[in-house]
Amino acid sequence: MVDPVLKATNYLKELCNAGLEHYPASILQGIQTVYVGKGIVQCKLIITDRVLGEDGTIHTGAVAALMETMGATAIFSAGGSHATVDLNYSLYSTAKKQKFICLSPF
Repeated sequence: MVDPVLKATNYLKELCNAGLEHYPASILQGIQTVYVGKGIVQCKLIITDRVLGEDGTIHTGAVAALMETMGATAIFSAGGSHATVDLNYSLYSTAKKQKFICLSPF
């Protein structure tokens, strides 16, 4: 049996290297895995033009896509096969172009 943490790590690598026509790779391109453990995924991403909204900050749809993908990957790393995600988030300050953000759902 393949280790779920290894499967999750490989999944993130494949997703990050997918072509831009593949959703959510268009949002996740450039994401770097910091740590993958059982039920924990930490990544970092530098904000680029591809995820900016009209106001020059990260688009809230991109935030939602990142949250969903990272949460599902954390469940996948713990051996789960699927996830139901109920997203609820508040943006106190949004990231601007070339800002570094850390992603860690837990």
